[in-house]
Formats: sequence, structure tokens, C-alpha cells
Amino acid sequence: MSVRESGAEMLTVDEVARRLRLSISKVYEMLEAGEIPHYKFGRSKRVSEQDLDAYLSRCRVGAREKHPPAARPRLSDLKF
Repeated sequence: MSVRESGAEMLTVDEVARRLRLSISKVYEMLEAGEIPHYKFGRSKRVSEQDLDAYLSRCRVGAREKHPPAARPRLSDLKF
């Protein structure tokens, strides 16, 4: 399904920067590095909302479950 068919809004670099609370130059760096997929129209760059949401999903770090510390072997249990 294309971006147009899905009805996803195309965001400017400035809008992406505001949503991510990053500088515009940082967003340009991320686009050039291929971290966030984007469209290029002449000198303008646009990011679909779907691509931005997918990027944010990939960046999410989940909460870790707390496990009791692993039991350390006693020196007397080691065989030399």
C-alpha cells in the first residue's frame, strides 16, 4: 500500500524534529544515515507518519524483568 493510499500524513523535517524533540540538524543527520526512511522532492525531504511510527517502535526499549542474581559457585565446588 502506498503512502497516498494509506492516508498517512507527510511530515516536514521541522515537524519531525518537534515531535522527537531534536534539533533540525540532528534529524537531517538521521535521514542521511538512513535511520529514518524518507522521501526526497528536489531539495525538500518528507517523512511519512507511518515511517516515523515504525522508527519509534524500533527505538523503544522495554522494561526489564527483575531476576534474582545468579548464585555464584562456591570455591569448594570448583574442580581443579
